[in-house]
Amino acid sequence: MRSYYHYTIYYVENLQGNLSSFAMSYLFVGLQTEVQKMRVEMAIMKRDAEHYSRQVSYATQSQVL
Repeated sequence: MRSYYHYTIYYVENLQGNLSSFAMSYLFVGLQTEVQKMRVEMAIMKRDAEHYSRQVSYATQSQVL
């Protein structure tokens, strides 16, 4: 027959495993969120760069004419 101590140890080990799993899931979701933010920021920078490039190109062509 197992003692109260053994059940307590078993419970604590399972709890640690569950918490570790939860923590890893939480970190993974946080990492995915940060990656998504970076993708959005990069898309915005690309859009702005293309817009600026068009403006410079248009201004240069206007000066040549």
